[in-house]
Amino acid sequence: MILLWVLLGVDVALVLWIAICYLRHPISRREDPAFLLIPVGEALEKLLGQRTAGKEPGRLRDDVYRILVETSGREAGERLYHRYRCRRWGTIIGALTLILTLYLVSGFLHMDREGTALKELSRPMHGEGDRKSSVILSIEGEDESTEMMLVVPEQSLSEEEKEAKVSEALRALSDAVNGRVFTGDLQLPQRIGEVQIRYQSLSPGTITNDGEWQGVCGEERVEAFLRASATLEEAKEECVLTFFRAAVSELSEKERKEQQLQGIREAIVVGDETLTLPEKTEDGARIRWQTAETDDSFLWALLFVLVPLLLYFKEAADYRHMADRRLAAIRNAYPEFLGELVILIGAGLSLMSAWKRIGGDYRAESARSGRKDALLDEVEKTAREMEEGSSMREALEAFSARIPLREIRRFVSLLIQNLKRGDEYLLVRLREMSEEAWETRKKQVREKSEEADTKLLLPLMMMLVVVLIIVLSPALITMNL
Repeated sequence: MILLWVLLGVDVALVLWIAICYLRHPISRREDPAFLLIPVGEALEKLLGQRTAGKEPGRLRDDVYRILVETSGREAGERLYHRYRCRRWGTIIGALTLILTLYLVSGFLHMDREGTALKELSRPMHGEGDRKSSVILSIEGEDESTEMMLVVPEQSLSEEEKEAKVSEALRALSDAVNGRVFTGDLQLPQRIGEVQIRYQSLSPGTITNDGEWQGVCGEERVEAFLRASATLEEAKEECVLTFFRAAVSELSEKERKEQQLQGIREAIVVGDETLTLPEKTEDGARIRWQTAETDDSFLWALLFVLVPLLLYFKEAADYRHMADRRLAAIRNAYPEFLGELVILIGAGLSLMSAWKRIGGDYRAESARSGRKDALLDEVEKTAREMEEGSSMREALEAFSARIPLREIRRFVSLLIQNLKRGDEYLLVRLREMSEEAWETRKKQVREKSEEADTKLLLPLMMMLVVVLIIVLSPALITMNL
């Protein structure tokens, strides 16, 4: 109870912190789906200072940082990497707050259920089998509650179930009596569920058939025997009960508690459809019954650990996946770009003019139709850098740095070499490179088609098995007949 209120205070503090961070640093919803949590990450970054900067696992930081710098440049990449860290920490804090809120809701709902006292338990319908019900009883005058497991029998039994019920009743009776130490007369149940119990004393001078002690001395333990006969219509079974009697001063606290619980079990009345639970103990103390809930603390603890851990690595995995898709799109578009460049240079344009022509055409088409192409985006960016005053060599080196592909590095190296020394065979070399790029792309397409054929093999085998089962089933059924 106290723990729930403490956690409620922590949860309220977290929610207020998130609200304050957002009010102090509002961010447009359109900028990022996690707009509400990014200010929380920024506040956490400032709170921790430089102690967390660069503390991610080496490969995780290097991959994300490299991807952002390659795609956006160093200055913009630094800003995006800072934003990535803020979004990641904010998402983790938000997830922890949400899990904590759900845990508190579950806990307070459970408290409401605990406030309802039980009077009886419904018995299952015939055919559903016996049901075990875990209950919590609180005895007036005692501080601790005790969890008790009750077996609620079904409303009617078959012949086999009757025999099983007789055996179960004797087993329960043996567990309750055998080896126990009693301080007073035994309260022997005449019925356990629907099973009738009869008793015969095997120690005539010590105990009667009704469980009353005879001639027992004060402080000494005395061993006694009873034969219990259980019957349920035609089903019948017997067993011998062995137990002891001792004075109250001889009993330990554990034995006293077991005897008290045994008395409570014996006081449960089994009706046709319900079990009526006793409201008082033998000495008059009031009993409060409650439904025992399953302990799901382990699952909540697992959520508290796994969800932040998964979110921690999910951001970096998303960036790596985004970078892989970008490079794959660039690799696919590279042969077409190279072919267009060869056509323009062959038509008499210089390398710079051809490059700017491709970038300008893409810019106009993108503005008109919204088309996006990862490679042409970089080509257009390089053309814009040239127009803004950068030398062609610097723009091409930046172009190569933003696209970490072997083909692009080789292509840029050829162009830079042409700028340094001049090469009258540049067009021939570009044609050769274009043909090689197309051949590489065809090879990749063939490999993907072969992978698809391999992936289809398992579904085809499963379909073959289903067809064989359908065809052979009538023959197997006929053979069994």
